[in-house]
Formats: sequence, structure tokens, C-alpha cells
Amino acid sequence: MRSLAILAVLLLASCGDNTRCTVADTVPFRVYTLYFGRSLAAGQEVSDAQWTAFRDSVVTPALPNGYTISDAVGAWAARGSGRTIQERTKVLTVALPDSPDSEPPIQRARDAYRTQFNEQSVGMTVHKACADFGN
Repeated sequence: MRSLAILAVLLLASCGDNTRCTVADTVPFRVYTLYFGRSLAAGQEVSDAQWTAFRDSVVTPALPNGYTISDAVGAWAARGSGRTIQERTKVLTVALPDSPDSEPPIQRARDAYRTQFNEQSVGMTVHKACADFGN
């Protein structure tokens, strides 16, 4: 139990706002990675044209300073059977200033995708980083 408490303290400490950037010209950023699964009900899939329209109408206006999109395949074990399920996925990565103003556009993109394509979730990971984009 004591080792769990120590682990919890270490994990919480790593989530603090104490990012110190020691490499020249870098400043604190948060790197958001979003996972947009493309499978829909009844075996359908978000088409390339639908994805492009979503990207152009939602993602680019929300993140006008740039982002990276990669194609991937997501996989997980189905509840009950344990069978491996796979789906094509778009992975969006964006580095934004470490500021409270950076999260709302991310959440708007996630919410818009869930609503537009009736998805249960859009996965997200966030980590702190130091970055310099020459601005």
C-alpha cells in the first residue's frame, strides 16, 4: 500500500505546472494527441471525403497555426469475446502553448467529431513538452 501511495505522489507531481525548459529558445507547450476512429455503425466507415470535410470545417479553424495528421490502425479487445477489433484511425498531433486557452479548441474538435459521426469517444493523450517553432 505504501508503494502505491508513493507512486501516486510521483504521478501527480509529474502532472504539475512546473515545466522548466532548459534547451535554448524553447518554452512550455502541451502536446495533444487525438484519436479519431473511423468505424461507424452497421459496418460503415467515415469516408476520406467526410474526413477531409471535417478537417477543413472543424480542425483547421480550431487549430489555425498547424497540426499533424497521421493514418493509423487502432485495436482493442472486444468486451465478452476478447476478440481483437481493429479500425482505421486518424491521429492528430498538435503542440500548443501551455495555457488554459489551448484546451477549448481541442475539446470543440473532439465534441464535433463525436456529434457529427455519432462516436462514443475521441481518445486523447496530453503531455508536457518544451518547444520552439521559430515564432
